[in-house]
Amino acid sequence: MLKKAGGVILLLLLGFFIFILPIKTEVIFLAKDGEVLKAVDASSTNFFEVSFKHSVNKGIVRERYYINQLNNSFYLKTGWFESYGAGMLDELPDGVQMSEDGDFLKLEFPKETLDNIWYAAAGIAKHKIEVGDTIVDLYELNPYKTTILKVRHTTLFSSLLQGIKS
Repeated sequence: MLKKAGGVILLLLLGFFIFILPIKTEVIFLAKDGEVLKAVDASSTNFFEVSFKHSVNKGIVRERYYINQLNNSFYLKTGWFESYGAGMLDELPDGVQMSEDGDFLKLEFPKETLDNIWYAAAGIAKHKIEVGDTIVDLYELNPYKTTILKVRHTTLFSSLLQGIKS
Protein backbone atom coordinates (compact mmCIF):
# COMPACT_ATOMS: atom_id res chain seq x y z
CA MET A 1 0.00 0.00 0.00
CA LEU A 2 2.84 2.38 0.86
CA LYS A 3 4.50 1.71 -2.53
CA LYS A 4 1.23 2.64 -4.32
CA ALA A 5 0.96 5.92 -2.39
CA GLY A 6 4.61 6.71 -3.16
CA GLY A 7 4.03 6.00 -6.85
CA VAL A 8 0.97 8.24 -6.96
CA ILE A 9 2.87 11.05 -5.23
CA LEU A 10 5.77 10.62 -7.65
CA LEU A 11 3.39 10.80 -10.65
CA LEU A 12 1.73 13.93 -9.23
CA LEU A 13 5.09 15.60 -8.71
CA LEU A 14 6.22 14.62 -12.19
CA GLY A 15 2.99 16.02 -13.64
CA PHE A 16 3.48 19.26 -11.73
CA PHE A 17 7.02 19.69 -13.10
CA ILE A 18 6.03 18.83 -16.69
CA PHE A 19 2.63 20.53 -17.05
CA ILE A 20 2.46 23.35 -14.47
CA LEU A 21 5.84 24.62 -13.27
CA PRO A 22 7.15 27.33 -15.62
CA ILE A 23 10.67 26.78 -16.90
CA LYS A 24 10.82 30.12 -18.70
CA THR A 25 9.06 33.46 -18.34
CA GLU A 26 9.03 36.02 -21.15
CA VAL A 27 7.66 39.48 -21.80
CA ILE A 28 6.33 39.33 -25.32
CA PHE A 29 5.76 42.24 -27.69
CA LEU A 30 2.87 41.77 -30.11
CA ALA A 31 1.54 43.69 -33.09
CA LYS A 32 -2.22 44.37 -33.05
CA ASP A 33 -2.73 41.39 -35.39
CA GLY A 34 -1.12 39.07 -32.81
CA GLU A 35 2.25 38.69 -34.56
CA VAL A 36 5.05 38.26 -32.03
CA LEU A 37 7.52 41.08 -32.69
CA LYS A 38 9.92 40.18 -29.89
CA ALA A 39 10.15 37.98 -26.80
CA VAL A 40 12.47 38.91 -23.93
CA ASP A 41 13.49 36.40 -21.26
CA ALA A 42 12.19 37.52 -17.85
CA SER A 43 13.07 34.35 -15.94
CA SER A 44 15.69 36.13 -13.82
CA THR A 45 13.48 39.05 -12.76
CA ASN A 46 10.05 39.56 -11.23
CA PHE A 47 9.24 42.90 -12.89
CA PHE A 48 9.65 45.01 -16.01
CA GLU A 49 9.69 48.78 -16.40
CA VAL A 50 8.23 51.08 -19.02
CA SER A 51 9.61 54.62 -19.38
CA PHE A 52 8.56 57.40 -21.72
CA LYS A 53 8.13 61.14 -22.09
CA HIS A 54 4.58 62.24 -21.21
CA SER A 55 2.80 63.67 -24.25
CA VAL A 56 1.30 66.68 -22.43
CA ASN A 57 3.64 67.77 -19.64
CA LYS A 58 6.82 66.42 -21.37
CA GLY A 59 8.13 64.94 -18.11
CA ILE A 60 9.60 61.44 -17.80
CA VAL A 61 7.23 58.72 -16.59
CA ARG A 62 8.48 55.35 -15.34
CA GLU A 63 6.09 52.48 -14.57
CA ARG A 64 7.06 49.25 -12.81
CA TYR A 65 4.96 46.15 -13.48
CA TYR A 66 5.38 43.04 -11.33
CA ILE A 67 5.03 39.64 -13.00
CA ASN A 68 2.75 37.02 -11.46
CA GLN A 69 4.86 33.85 -11.50
CA LEU A 70 1.80 31.57 -11.37
CA ASN A 71 -0.03 32.73 -14.50
CA ASN A 72 0.35 34.99 -17.53
CA SER A 73 -0.53 38.22 -15.72
CA PHE A 74 1.16 41.21 -14.15
CA TYR A 75 0.20 44.37 -12.29
CA LEU A 76 1.28 48.01 -12.11
CA LYS A 77 2.85 48.54 -8.68
CA THR A 78 4.71 51.86 -8.88
CA GLY A 79 4.85 54.90 -11.14
CA TRP A 80 7.39 57.73 -11.00
CA PHE A 81 6.55 61.09 -12.54
CA GLU A 82 9.10 63.83 -13.20
CA SER A 83 6.31 66.38 -13.65
CA TYR A 84 2.83 66.20 -12.25
CA GLY A 85 0.20 68.66 -13.39
CA ALA A 86 -1.09 69.22 -16.91
CA GLY A 87 -2.54 66.04 -18.37
CA MET A 88 -2.37 64.16 -15.06
CA LEU A 89 -5.04 63.06 -12.59
CA ASP A 90 -6.33 65.93 -10.45
CA GLU A 91 -7.51 63.50 -7.76
CA LEU A 92 -5.93 60.21 -6.80
CA PRO A 93 -8.14 57.14 -7.12
CA ASP A 94 -8.90 55.12 -3.98
CA GLY A 95 -5.95 53.04 -2.85
CA VAL A 96 -3.28 55.09 -4.67
CA GLN A 97 -0.57 56.53 -2.42
CA MET A 98 1.59 59.50 -3.47
CA SER A 99 4.98 60.45 -2.05
CA GLU A 100 8.16 62.24 -3.11
CA ASP A 101 11.13 60.19 -4.31
CA GLY A 102 14.07 62.48 -5.10
CA ASP A 103 13.09 64.64 -8.09
CA PHE A 104 10.08 62.46 -8.86
CA LEU A 105 6.58 62.02 -7.50
CA LYS A 106 5.98 58.37 -6.74
CA LEU A 107 2.58 56.70 -6.96
CA GLU A 108 1.95 53.28 -5.41
CA PHE A 109 -1.01 51.52 -6.97
CA PRO A 110 -3.28 48.83 -5.51
CA LYS A 111 -2.82 45.41 -7.06
CA GLU A 112 -4.98 45.12 -10.18
CA THR A 113 -4.22 42.13 -12.39
CA LEU A 114 -3.58 42.83 -16.07
CA ASP A 115 -3.29 40.41 -19.00
CA ASN A 116 -1.79 42.98 -21.37
CA ILE A 117 -0.99 46.65 -21.85
CA TRP A 118 -0.99 48.64 -25.08
CA TYR A 119 1.45 51.39 -26.06
CA ALA A 120 1.51 53.48 -29.24
CA ALA A 121 5.12 54.55 -29.71
CA ALA A 122 6.19 57.73 -31.44
CA GLY A 123 9.83 58.77 -31.65
CA ILE A 124 9.36 61.85 -29.45
CA ALA A 125 8.03 59.82 -26.48
CA LYS A 126 11.05 57.48 -26.43
CA HIS A 127 9.16 54.48 -25.02
CA LYS A 128 11.65 52.01 -23.52
CA ILE A 129 10.83 48.68 -21.92
CA GLU A 130 13.43 47.29 -19.53
CA VAL A 131 13.29 43.57 -18.72
CA GLY A 132 16.26 42.57 -16.59
CA ASP A 133 19.34 43.66 -18.55
CA THR A 134 17.46 44.02 -21.86
CA ILE A 135 16.12 47.38 -23.05
CA VAL A 136 13.65 47.46 -25.94
CA ASP A 137 12.97 50.71 -27.80
CA LEU A 138 9.31 50.46 -28.84
CA TYR A 139 9.67 53.04 -31.59
CA GLU A 140 12.50 51.08 -33.21
CA LEU A 141 10.54 47.84 -32.80
CA ASN A 142 7.18 49.03 -34.13
CA PRO A 143 7.23 52.74 -35.17
CA TYR A 144 3.97 54.70 -34.99
CA LYS A 145 2.00 51.53 -34.29
CA THR A 146 0.45 49.97 -31.24
CA THR A 147 2.48 47.32 -29.44
CA ILE A 148 0.85 44.98 -26.94
CA LEU A 149 2.89 43.68 -24.00
CA LYS A 150 2.04 40.34 -22.41
CA VAL A 151 3.71 37.84 -20.13
CA ARG A 152 4.15 34.24 -21.24
CA HIS A 153 5.20 31.34 -19.03
CA THR A 154 6.52 28.25 -20.77
CA THR A 155 6.28 24.81 -19.15
CA LEU A 156 8.40 21.83 -20.06
CA PHE A 157 5.36 20.31 -21.81
CA SER A 158 4.61 23.42 -23.92
CA SER A 159 8.31 23.75 -24.75
CA LEU A 160 8.43 20.11 -25.95
CA LEU A 161 5.26 20.65 -28.01
CA GLN A 162 6.76 23.77 -29.60
CA GLY A 163 9.89 21.78 -30.49
CA ILE A 164 7.79 19.08 -32.17
CA LYS A 165 5.86 21.67 -34.20
CA SER A 166 9.06 23.39 -35.40
